Amino acid sequence: MPSEERTSTPSGLWGFLVLWFQQATVRRAVIVAMIVGPVLTLINQYDAIASGSFGARFFFKMGLTFLVPYSVSSYSSVMALRAAQRSRSTGATPVQITIYPI
Repeated sequence: MPSEERTSTPSGLWGFLVLWFQQATVRRAVIVAMIVGPVLTLINQYDAIASGSFGARFFFKMGLTFLVPYSVSSYSSVMALRAAQRSRSTGATPVQITIYPI
């Protein structure tokens, strides 16, 4: 039975990437980035916004500012999904994880 589980759920880097690019993970991360990104941009780039200096450097930094919450959300989603898969495969008492669609 464990070999069946292993073939249906990839492990290692490939398994991580499969979970990272799942539609639910991407959707959740985009929503988090769209909420947190503007707040962080306002905090970090207030001087540039107030002075109106919107150069290439500003937009590069803004892109990175949105990438951070996207990456953190994706990483935490993947780790939660992997933990749930591990607990199911070891026969441990399952932890109820409910992922609500957004």
